[in-house]
Amino acid sequence: MTLEDFLKPVKWIDEQVLRQYTKLGKKFDLVEGRKKYFVGFGLDWIWTGVFITNIYKSFGELMIFPWGILTVPDYLLNGLGIMNGGKEDITSGARALDLSFQPPLYVAFNRAVRPFVFLTGAGFVGKCGIDVLNSLMQGKPIEADSFNYLQYGIGFLSLASSMYLKDTDPKLLEKEPFWKKGYNWLKESLVPQPLPQPVPVKAYPTLEECI
Repeated sequence: MTLEDFLKPVKWIDEQVLRQYTKLGKKFDLVEGRKKYFVGFGLDWIWTGVFITNIYKSFGELMIFPWGILTVPDYLLNGLGIMNGGKEDITSGARALDLSFQPPLYVAFNRAVRPFVFLTGAGFVGKCGIDVLNSLMQGKPIEADSFNYLQYGIGFLSLASSMYLKDTDPKLLEKEPFWKKGYNWLKESLVPQPLPQPVPVKAYPTLEECI
């Protein structure tokens, strides 16, 4: 299996998540302008609060460097977007970013790590949900670590949300959603194409009629 084969599912998940954030962005008018950068900046602060109060406290100074690398580009992109006014040139079929305020390296970095940040956050929240469900079913108190998982999950999802909201793309909504593609494929697989047409019965003359 090549690296490209390994990353195909990740790219597919990334596109589906971006599609949902684009719908959310359109609903709350976060596709263009400064507003989405202000929201992203607030989401970054949620992540920072979770990092300082939980991750750093639990794992110590060794966590500052890797999580700092993960967060700093997003902070800078939000800050530059606020100062620049969020100007983007959305052309046919492509989103031409104003590279004078959006360093391409930071944009590429965010696009590369955001699906993993999102999946990590979803995993932590899911772990907390499973712990709560097991506690209700078994009648035992919820472990303290479960609440830490929830906080970690909220932090990672906040950072991922900031990354996705800055990259919302209305062109994605013009594509068929994956469930519709699956439905059409299933329909074409089960129903023969084209449909068989009934063959009319042709009456042939009998031997007596020919004599």
